[in-house]
Amino acid sequence: MTDATVGSLIDNRVGELEIAICDILGIPIETNMNAPALFHSAAGLLKIFLQNGGADPTIVGEIVRNGTRIKTHDGAAIQDFAYQSDIFIGGSVDELEVVNTAVESPLYSVGIGGGSLGTAGFLHISVETFINSMLTGSSLQIRVGYGGAVFYGPTLFNGSGGTVGPFGVRTDVRLSARSSALLQVFSAVSVIGQDNPLVYWLASVHFSYHRAWLLSISSGSSQALAVNALWSLADPFNSVSGLGLDIWKTR
Repeated sequence: MTDATVGSLIDNRVGELEIAICDILGIPIETNMNAPALFHSAAGLLKIFLQNGGADPTIVGEIVRNGTRIKTHDGAAIQDFAYQSDIFIGGSVDELEVVNTAVESPLYSVGIGGGSLGTAGFLHISVETFINSMLTGSSLQIRVGYGGAVFYGPTLFNGSGGTVGPFGVRTDVRLSARSSALLQVFSAVSVIGQDNPLVYWLASVHFSYHRAWLLSISSGSSQALAVNALWSLADPFNSVSGLGLDIWKTR
């Protein structure tokens, strides 16, 4: 240490070193630390203690504990650290309404980062929709797409002879990787929340609709997960609203 042999300057140099170390590590100086940030054993680093920052990270590469979640900013979005049980990929609580139009219209669109699916995991996509009203003889297709390709589109039909609604419809999709970022398989189910024997899914004539099939989308690149609504007839009584979308990854 420069001037270490000069007794009158030792305290100054130690103080400067203390300031430099605190600045580099982001440790408050002249503050009593009630708990350590790191814990070492004889073998090396054993624990890291993160206090609750109470907010999501805002800087690329930043790692923050917000409540019960540890999060980081990847430059495009805020991501949860991988938990053994699940990772929240994204979602929306918007309640967009598609009404009085026979043109395919968006309910939700959420970006899924490249590599999120991996080659061994799967995504669980849950969509809640609400049929505000549905004209007799009309049909509604709920179209789920990934990477610009619609892979699931059950069609709800009202053959009751009158306008029906309101009632809910829930759609759950499991999108699984198949040992390659270019191969996937999905299984899906949609359920009607109203016991009306004349309101059913076309091609099934039941309250629930199931399907499973193969996909070949490049999940190594960022892709959008979109949910659209398509009415067969433009009418003020044909109205559907989104009630929420969640996307979770397991493994």
